[in-house]
Formats: sequence, structure tokens, C-alpha cells
Amino acid sequence: MRNDMWACGVILYVMLTACMPFEAKNEGDLKRRIKEAVYRWPAVSTVSEGARQLVRGLIEKDVHSRAVIGDVFENGWFNEGFNKVKLMLAEQSLQGSAHHIGGS
Repeated sequence: MRNDMWACGVILYVMLTACMPFEAKNEGDLKRRIKEAVYRWPAVSTVSEGARQLVRGLIEKDVHSRAVIGDVFENGWFNEGFNKVKLMLAEQSLQGSAHHIGGS
């Protein structure tokens, strides 16, 4: 599950910057940068500190320190304009659909 969260961090970085987080001149250096979580934000970046904090937590190299889904939901940037009531209703709707599909 935490590897999935790492992948979410990479995808979020790409969505926020339109750039890949890990760049290198050769495959060996690229693997090292990924393993060590060595990346930089673009020089001209308008990404907020809250969004950067979330990406940092998701791309954390220590799997035990890496953000989990609960950390994402607690992140202030993620929650900005977020309506938890709508999320609860959507979850209930999905659970009802899954129950119906399963035939139980």
C-alpha cells in the first residue's frame, strides 16, 4: 500500500508541475535518485507549501515514514475546499453499488 502512495506522490508532482520529479543523465543515476528520493521543484514553480509538503510525505524514501491515506486527508492543501459530507455520500453510494453487484 505504501508503494502505491509513493506512486501517487509522483503522479501528484507531475500534475502540479507538468514535469517528472526524477531526472538524470543515465539509468544508474536515475535509479539512485529514485531510491534516495532526490528531486527538485522547477525553478519557476507556483506550487504551494502545503502541496509540496504532501508530495514530500508521499515520495518519502523511508517506507515506514511515508504518508498513508489518512495523512493525505489531514493535509491542509488537500482539504482546501473539500467537502467531507460529499465524500461520505459518495462512499455510501459506492458501497451500495458494490453490495448490489455482488448479489448479496
